Amino acid sequence: NSSNYCVCDIRRKDARLNFGFENIKITEELGQYAQVEMIKVKDGILTGALKMEQNKIRKKTYILGSLKIKNGKLSYVDFDGDIENVDAVIDMKNDDITVDAKTSIENHPVTFKLSYNMPKQDIKIKLTTDNVPFKEIARYKVIKDFNVNASGNVTGELDAAVNVQSKEFTLDGK
Repeated sequence: NSSNYCVCDIRRKDARLNFGFENIKITEELGQYAQVEMIKVKDGILTGALKMEQNKIRKKTYILGSLKIKNGKLSYVDFDGDIENVDAVIDMKNDDITVDAKTSIENHPVTFKLSYNMPKQDIKIKLTTDNVPFKEIARYKVIKDFNVNASGNVTGELDAAVNVQSKEFTLDGK
């Protein structure tokens, strides 16, 4: 089931589109409309609400809403291969997008948090692992680029911050 409707204010020529999703099967075609360019949703079940407002005076489109993905399959630009069985919440509030995702890799928990401020082009990422095999962690571009040949399991947190425009990057791990 999905529903949508448009409310238009003729005086200001503003337009609002509201979408409601309840247990919608995600396909790659539907996933292409996700606003976070670095994450491509390929499969899963979508529930939530999304509101798009176009403000003609400010010449800006605002996106608000919260979407939940269950049992998703996605790809992340800095990670080799697909990530499967992901449960995620994506919140959009005007210029800020947050993603809070959880999955399990080889039966070990992994959490991924992302916050993105669109005007500043700042992205903050936190990846938390618990006893995940290093070969899986090495699929993350930041780690892979160091050409580390290691084995064993990894437990810890990796914090990354990047400015998309300037390409400034900071990395902190423990």
